[in-house]
Amino acid sequence: MLPRMVLLVVATLVMLGSATAAPTAASPDPPGAVPTPRPAPMSDPAPAPDPSPMPVPTPAGPPVVKPVPTQGDKVPDEAIPIEDGHKTYRHKHCVSWLRWSGQLADIAQERVDAIAKACKFKPGDHSYGENLWSGTAGKFETKKVVDSWYSEGRRYSYKRAAYTRGAARFTQMVWKGSNRYGCATSTCKRTTYWICLYDPAGNVDGEFEANVKSPSECKDQDK
Repeated sequence: MLPRMVLLVVATLVMLGSATAAPTAASPDPPGAVPTPRPAPMSDPAPAPDPSPMPVPTPAGPPVVKPVPTQGDKVPDEAIPIEDGHKTYRHKHCVSWLRWSGQLADIAQERVDAIAKACKFKPGDHSYGENLWSGTAGKFETKKVVDSWYSEGRRYSYKRAAYTRGAARFTQMVWKGSNRYGCATSTCKRTTYWICLYDPAGNVDGEFEANVKSPSECKDQDK
């Protein structure tokens, strides 16, 4: 009897142990089977970077336009030193170049021919500004004509700013309001005459301060 009872206890314990045993792991897919795709784990998207601020362009100032002298008529060869002298001296006084006018040169030629015919200066019948010069024929360079007119500037007072006897040819040559001119020459015996006509005419009372600039004003503007 005892052995039979032992067998029953052992059998009971075996049945209880199998009921509480851990489940068997799933068997792998059989060979040749296509694995079932599994979705990738979802992750939060990376935050987009803040857009870089666009640089605000600095507004450009108005373009600097340098004045370009207006071209006039062709300057005759004999008057080129006169032209160069006017450019040089007017530049010193911050005023623009004069345009050469063939029309004024023709009027000046008629005028200087009449003077040469009489061999002396005569008053002119016109409304233009006028500069006169005479020298011994063949004894001077043409540049001396404008140099002598400009040298009268030592007599002019910028503080007084008025018509000055003995400086009128200087003030006409550098007069800001004049914008065209023409010159001509003629000879009588041993004397050569030069005349330049200016339009509009300079040496107008009450307008010297605005039209005859001191060279020192130009230096101040360049600083």
